[in-house]
Amino acid sequence: MFRTPLTTTGIVLLPSNTIAHWNPYTQSGKNQNSFSPYCLVRNEFVGRPTSRARQEADPDAASFRSLTGAASSATHKFKADRPLHPTRRLFGSEMQYHQLGTTDLRVSSLGMGCVTFGREIDRDTSFRILDHAIDRGINLLDTAAAYANGASESVLGDWMTSRGTRDRVVLATKVSGTLTRDTIIASAEESLERLQTDRIDLLQLHHWSEETPLEDSLAGLTTLVEQGKVRSIGCSNFCAWQLCKALLLMHEQGAPKMQSVQPPYNLVQREIEAEVLPLCADQQIGVLSYSPLAAGFLTGKYLRGGEVPRGTRFDVIPGHQSIYFTDHGFAVLDRLQQVAFEQGRSAIQLALAWAIGRPRITSTLIGARTTAHVDQAFEAEQAGLDPDVAHLLEDIPGIVPTN
Repeated sequence: MFRTPLTTTGIVLLPSNTIAHWNPYTQSGKNQNSFSPYCLVRNEFVGRPTSRARQEADPDAASFRSLTGAASSATHKFKADRPLHPTRRLFGSEMQYHQLGTTDLRVSSLGMGCVTFGREIDRDTSFRILDHAIDRGINLLDTAAAYANGASESVLGDWMTSRGTRDRVVLATKVSGTLTRDTIIASAEESLERLQTDRIDLLQLHHWSEETPLEDSLAGLTTLVEQGKVRSIGCSNFCAWQLCKALLLMHEQGAPKMQSVQPPYNLVQREIEAEVLPLCADQQIGVLSYSPLAAGFLTGKYLRGGEVPRGTRFDVIPGHQSIYFTDHGFAVLDRLQQVAFEQGRSAIQLALAWAIGRPRITSTLIGARTTAHVDQAFEAEQAGLDPDVAHLLEDIPGIVPTN
C-alpha cells in the first residue's frame, strides 16, 4: 500500500528536461525522458538519523542472521518491535544496519560492490577482500550477471560455499539485457547456479529497458518471488519517473513492491537529490548508492586532456569518460583537491566521507581491489565531514549544480 496515493498532489504531470544517460555496464546510452509523466513535486523527507549512536550485541551467528533476515523461506514477516536503525558490533567492528525498504532485511551502512571480482582482480584477492569486509561488519554483497559475464557471481558463490557464509550476508544481484519475463527468469536461474544458492535476497533490474514493456519485466520478477527463488526486488539506474511507473504498475497489479533503487551518487553525480531521493523517502524505498569515488575519477588519477592509464576503470569501461571528463567534473575535482589541501586530509577521504555521510541513503556500496580500499571507507566514515567542509565541496562558483 502506498503511503501517499499517487493520484493526489504527491505526483503530477510535469515537463522535465531531457536527461542523457549512459549505462556503463551495458555500454548503451539513451535519453531517459524528454517528457516525464511521473514527476515528483512533493518534497518531504524521512531521513536516516545523522548521529552514529552505537549499541553492542553478541557477535554470534544468530545475531548476524537476525540482522540479515537470512532464512530459506521466501516469505517473512517483519517484527515491528525490532529497532529501525540498529547498530551491532560484529567480528570486533562497529557497523550500523538499516532496514531495506519495508522488508525484514537489514543491510550494513557500507556495502561491498563486487564489480571488480573476476575482472580486475583474481579469485584469491577477491576472497581476501570478502573475508576482510565480513570481519569488519559488512553484510551487503552486491553483484550482477553482467559483471565480467558472470565471473563476479561465480567468485562470490565459491567464497560463500567455502566459508559457509550464505546465511550471514544479504545477497544482491542484477539482471540485464532485453528484460522480458522469460529472460529475467532464465538469467536469475543462471545466477542462482553461479552463486551456489537457492535464493537471492535482492534481485534488481540493472537498467531501464526501452525494448521491453515494463509489465513484462515485472511479471518475471513476480514469478521468481512466487517461486521462492527471490526474496525482494529492486532496480538500478532508474530515474524518478521510471521508478514511479514501476510502483504504479505493481500497486495496480497487487505485485511485490520495488524495495530499492541503486543509483550512482558522488560529488559529481548528484541528480538523485532532485526527485529520486524524495520519492524513495515518501514511498519507503531503500537507496543503495554506488560509485562514491566516481569510478576513481575523484582520486585525481585522471588529468584534463591526459591519457587514461591502462587497466584503470576508465580504460576497462570507457563509457565512464563521457560522464566525468566534463567541465563540471573537473571543476568538482579541482575544488575537492583544494579543500583537501586546506583541511590536511586526502581527497579520497573527503570524497568518501561526503558520499557515506549523506542522509536518506540506506547503504553506500564501495568497490575494492585491495583490503586497504575497504579500510579507507571505514576510516572516512569514522572521520566524518564537518557541514562547513561539505558546503565548500558543494559550492563551486560558475558551475550549475547537477541537482
